Amino acid sequence: MSPGSLRKMTGYCRIHWNYDLFCLLPVLYVLFCISNGRTRRVFSSSDMQYSTNHTHVGKCVVMNNQCFSGLLERHGTEEDEKVLRDTFEGLGFTLQVERNLTARDMLRVLESVSREDHSERSCFVCVVLSHGDEGHILGTDGKAVPVGKLSATLTARRCPSLWGKPKLFFVQACRGQEYDCGVQTDSVVEREPCVTFCEAPEEDFLCGYSTPPGYFSWRNQATGSVYIRGLCLMLEQHSSLEMTRILTRVNQWVALNFESQTGHQSSSGKKQMPCVVSRLTKELYLRHRPRFERGSVPTSNNLE
Repeated sequence: MSPGSLRKMTGYCRIHWNYDLFCLLPVLYVLFCISNGRTRRVFSSSDMQYSTNHTHVGKCVVMNNQCFSGLLERHGTEEDEKVLRDTFEGLGFTLQVERNLTARDMLRVLESVSREDHSERSCFVCVVLSHGDEGHILGTDGKAVPVGKLSATLTARRCPSLWGKPKLFFVQACRGQEYDCGVQTDSVVEREPCVTFCEAPEEDFLCGYSTPPGYFSWRNQATGSVYIRGLCLMLEQHSSLEMTRILTRVNQWVALNFESQTGHQSSSGKKQMPCVVSRLTKELYLRHRPRFERGSVPTSNNLE
């Protein structure tokens, strides 16, 4: 065998030896973990679930704007606040309700939350109930706050103690001017101005919207919004399920139980379909026994 052929064969063997060793690395790592009693860590299902082993479930901030300068009052939103309080306190959350906020005050509330110590909290929830416009939420002073600034106040850089923890935003507002077709019911409703809400700014955020982009959302002047009632009802009835499965049930419940009746042919008999934008990286289980005492949310004529 010539020296050139020998060098070529040696190089070939070296390449394949390195490749085979590279392929064996995962197997060697698992064997190493088994020999050191670390198999529980390697195969643990907890790696796919957010930790709920903190002292507190978390904080829930409700920003409820009802009375505006130069805009219609959002009648019925006080009912949304009541059902949100019952539901999230029942799930063990510490509730913080902020009413009738200006555009600047809305940001200040979340900026203040970002400076808190969330080390012993498992997650964070924010619910926004307000008028809006394309790309903005309106404060009670009629001024707009860019929607991207709301969830951005709780990114890992601005709120380190919530890093790696789920941050949930739920929004009751319109996102366009289109209607979903449906059949008439006895419900009396009013519509809200449009708003396009930002999506999750980074990982570990989830945004639940009352309606898809481009469509109206609905609010009953006497009993509140169909989306908030559906959200709270499903959280009560299915609190042991993973969060995205609960929100799938919210979608189904709202889609099947709501049809608008405004007294005008152009806007009556319409439907609504919530949607979710999730950048959660793990499964979320609240894992706290709810303390609900009230009955089910009405599912027919009391919806918006």
